[in-house]
Amino acid sequence: MTDQRTSVPKIGFVLPSCDRVSVKQLLELFKNINGNTDHFDQRNIFFDGGEETDSYSFCVLSSKKAIELIKTRIPLNHRQNLMTTIRIRPIGILKHLLILYTSKFNRVYPFGFALMSHKSKEAYEHVFTFFEKNVFSVLSPTFTIDYEKGMHNALRRLFPLVHHYASHFQFCQAVKQTIRKFGLVNEILGNTTIRSIFYRLLCLPLLVCTYIRDMFVELKDEAFAISNPVFHSFLDNFEKRWINTESIDQISLLEISIMVSASLEASTLRLEQKLERVHSGFFELSQVLQTEEYRKSNELEECLQTGSPLRDKEYDVFEKRFLLVEYTQVKLFNETISATDFIKRLSEHGEFTRYFSKFGEIGDDSEDDVPSSTDINEVANRMSMSLNTEETIAPTQSSVSVNQSSENSETTSEAVLPSKRADTHTLNES
Repeated sequence: MTDQRTSVPKIGFVLPSCDRVSVKQLLELFKNINGNTDHFDQRNIFFDGGEETDSYSFCVLSSKKAIELIKTRIPLNHRQNLMTTIRIRPIGILKHLLILYTSKFNRVYPFGFALMSHKSKEAYEHVFTFFEKNVFSVLSPTFTIDYEKGMHNALRRLFPLVHHYASHFQFCQAVKQTIRKFGLVNEILGNTTIRSIFYRLLCLPLLVCTYIRDMFVELKDEAFAISNPVFHSFLDNFEKRWINTESIDQISLLEISIMVSASLEASTLRLEQKLERVHSGFFELSQVLQTEEYRKSNELEECLQTGSPLRDKEYDVFEKRFLLVEYTQVKLFNETISATDFIKRLSEHGEFTRYFSKFGEIGDDSEDDVPSSTDINEVANRMSMSLNTEETIAPTQSSVSVNQSSENSETTSEAVLPSKRADTHTLNES
């Protein structure tokens, strides 16, 4: 059987095994490859450039085929872009990988990557500005993003009218990161009562927003019967961030398709597993990313041609979990079970307990924000103005619900004016 990687377009030169290469060195290397000391031709190379400063560094790679398919086959008002940042084995100072996906027929397909040294607001603003000016606009009617202050604030500034969502996968990542900071991983894995309460906390966003606060109070009362001050402190932190600081209707995840969330989780975790085996630095990592985008861009092309997504065994595992959510939500809506029963059933089901019990490296805190450059301001103004052009989706009176779908059977949401819900997911600034 032929190795799929042999069909992947090659970068075009021998790849050095160097894990200390800087962004400046990469820029010079790619310029020399093209025989031009001023710039390099991005059209046939899986590398678009980057920036290196004292406060941040990044380099951008993108799928030329996926971007062309999005440009020509997916109208702007049907696009739904998703972004998530994962921790990678450090390559010099580059230790974070931002992945940009587009969604079609409830599946996600990567079209861009950014290796980053920091996750500050300034770093994200410059990454998104670089994409806008040099690669492909990340503008879409909605964004599904991490619960991360730097990313959120950067997108809020560059795209002030676009509505932000998050997936259950991203919510669980954020809460697990907090658990690790409190040093409670062993407590959760070893104490049945604490584990049960924690698993039910992770199910709260799957409820209708009107139930979330009452269910949290119920869980907190149950937890204070346990003599564990650190877990009590974690619950206070959870309440401050998710119940008080975040608007209750904003952490309810019923606004996005749970099938999209399943696909995002499957794709991200699969890529993480492949990147864990990368030991030789930038070029080995870029080859893994290129192989993945090559496979997924071919799937996107076939999906657009046939009008339906390909079956994926890895996705099917996650789909079972979210079909269980839909089934249980129907029972709750029909009032055949209570909200207490809802989170208890889900938290005790094997499809969820296997996932909830996994604590991997999720990432660092976002760094402090630094003032942005003039280029950022210019691009931000241009992006904001583009929302008033014929291409842009007009705001609607309400957001799209989970079960509402577009004429192409995919879940979309509309851009919302600031007077409606412009500041969704205002993250904890503390």
